[in-house]
Amino acid sequence: LDNVCAVLGVRKVHDNGKINFVIPPRDGAFSVDRVLTHSDIVQDGDTSIRQMQSDPDSAIWKGALRFTDPDAGYIENTVTYSRPNSVFEVLASNRQEEFSTDLVMTVAQASRALERLVIESDVQSRQYEFAVTAQNYAINPTTIVQFGYGPNDDITVIAEVMQCDLNGQSFAQGLVALEYAQATESSWLGTG
Repeated sequence: LDNVCAVLGVRKVHDNGKINFVIPPRDGAFSVDRVLTHSDIVQDGDTSIRQMQSDPDSAIWKGALRFTDPDAGYIENTVTYSRPNSVFEVLASNRQEEFSTDLVMTVAQASRALERLVIESDVQSRQYEFAVTAQNYAINPTTIVQFGYGPNDDITVIAEVMQCDLNGQSFAQGLVALEYAQATESSWLGTG
């Protein structure tokens, strides 16, 4: 099950003793659940939002996905995808990763899944920690939030909330959110 969730980008969210499976939309047509302004975010000393890069080498440069191909008589097939290089894009990693799934997929479906895995590999390594005021307590894991970041909030961040904690002393809700891929759009240049 974890293998299928990882390949398809499905999130397992534990809620009230149940496991909910959530497929985040990635076609750019999703809506932000909550827009947070500067006044919604609680100041903690001289910091209001803490950004962390979990692993600078987390970005995958090239990937391969093994899957069962119905168009090839249900035998194992492999697609590969290399992150496009451009004049302005500098990737700090040359990491290559191989994935495998028991899912039956066409080459096009497997290619799209692999492209998402490669592109999202570094997006979700940027984590934000902050707290919000009491009127924002309705934020739960899988909520998509938008907030400003930087000296003048000049960077707009879209993030998926992964963890929520209530602080009884400050009456604030602490959030841990991962930067969210809003859309995955590019032409597939892999092999299959």
